[in-house]
Amino acid sequence: MNYFERQGGGSINIVLHNAGPEVPGPMDALSSGSIEALADSLFAYYSHELISIRGFTSREAQVDDYAEHIVLTIAQGKPSGRWYPFRNRGRLFPFSS
Repeated sequence: MNYFERQGGGSINIVLHNAGPEVPGPMDALSSGSIEALADSLFAYYSHELISIRGFTSREAQVDDYAEHIVLTIAQGKPSGRWYPFRNRGRLFPFSS
């Protein structure tokens, strides 16, 4: 954060991907919950700064589509300070490659 403040702005994108079980194990829940809480805190504290902070989440197995979702969201300059969840809606057969 100090680096971006000295530079006068920047972009931070927090990416969470969990295609595991619906109820994660205790350590997985602890780590992912901590990252989500940290991101929410950053959204609030840096909402009036020139630092763009976005969060991305996915539970889908299609990592290529998820990566495309991230790149397109950033390229489109969508607002910072919020989560952009990915849900696979574009495929007729989501389990095919």
